[in-house]
Amino acid sequence: MSEEDFTFEVPRDLFADSVSWVTRRLPARPAMPLLAGLLLSADETGELSLGGTDYDLTAQAHLSAQVSGPGKVLVSGRLLADIAKALPSPSVRIATEGTKVHVRSGSAKFTLPSMPVDEFPSLAEHPTPIGSAQAKELFAAISQVGVAASRDDTLPALTGLRLVFTQEGIELAATDRFRLSVRKLVWDGKGVGEEPLTALVPAAVLSEFARTQLETDDAPVEFALDQGAGSPSLLGVQAGPFRITTRLLDAQLPDVSQLIPKRYSSLARVELAPLVEAVRRVSLVSARRSQIRLDFQGSGSDALLKLSAGAEEAGFAEEELAVQHWGEPISVVFNPGYLLDGLSTFRGECGQFGFTGPNRAVALVTGDGPEPEETAEGYTADAPDQVYVLMPVRLQG
Repeated sequence: MSEEDFTFEVPRDLFADSVSWVTRRLPARPAMPLLAGLLLSADETGELSLGGTDYDLTAQAHLSAQVSGPGKVLVSGRLLADIAKALPSPSVRIATEGTKVHVRSGSAKFTLPSMPVDEFPSLAEHPTPIGSAQAKELFAAISQVGVAASRDDTLPALTGLRLVFTQEGIELAATDRFRLSVRKLVWDGKGVGEEPLTALVPAAVLSEFARTQLETDDAPVEFALDQGAGSPSLLGVQAGPFRITTRLLDAQLPDVSQLIPKRYSSLARVELAPLVEAVRRVSLVSARRSQIRLDFQGSGSDALLKLSAGAEEAGFAEEELAVQHWGEPISVVFNPGYLLDGLSTFRGECGQFGFTGPNRAVALVTGDGPEPEETAEGYTADAPDQVYVLMPVRLQG
């Protein structure tokens, strides 16, 4: 039931996009029917707020509208989203009447039942802002790191994406034990003190937020973190009219810095686009596409990478690519899906594999820099802004 009858009018496309954005973040199978509701709130200034929550996550969108006065109403979010997308006229008029909600656009009219507002949980308050980053760079970083997060809810820490905020930058990291992805970017951390702030956020929440369509790529994305007594428990993210507030995971991500090599015994530089296509082709014959072998042969600019998968009796494939290789020849076997996930996150023309020995973690970084220099201890590892560390399938013998 609405607290007070009110009406508002708003452009259809803006309304449909806002409703859709919030409802995509509502639970698909809510624990309570009310959690499938979308709260529409209008104030006397003409701002319309759309909000939903599942207790752990609150999603809100704000837009300007012509309103008759303040009021709130709760309706089925997914039903309203379906209706809003199908409306024929450039504008939408919504009016509440007791327990009914009337939606009108052109000659199309809908009447929906409202849900009890007083039983709907309060939307989480947005925490204190701590800084902002450019949308394009941040959203790219989230997608690059999020691929390494686990989907196994029985290990909550591994489903998270760890954010470490300093005054100058953000470090994002995620791991599922089989691979690790780390990305660093510059930001304006005006609300961060001398000590870094750390938050472990559900990776799925940030990955979904990174799909938000904004008017410009350089729009600021603001982070907010509650900094009361004890450890932070809420993180807020806002971009344009869209905002989420999410509960942090009550877990600790293992120390991942030890997994990133400081020096390599050998390096290989490969053009990314041909390598991605070759991995996709060769892995077609792998049983359940679970293994692909990479043999790096030769040295210098005349080296060769031989990819192979399968077995003669069940189907076998191989392909060769020209590469640059420094150090001793080496063979490694990867899960092709994990390998492709990592390769797809790099935006340069070349990628560089760093090896520390057989059956040991392999680091993948951008390969567009100068040629590596050999020292007495091997090839020194730079400190790149992005690194993807992948554990190989163990070779026997």
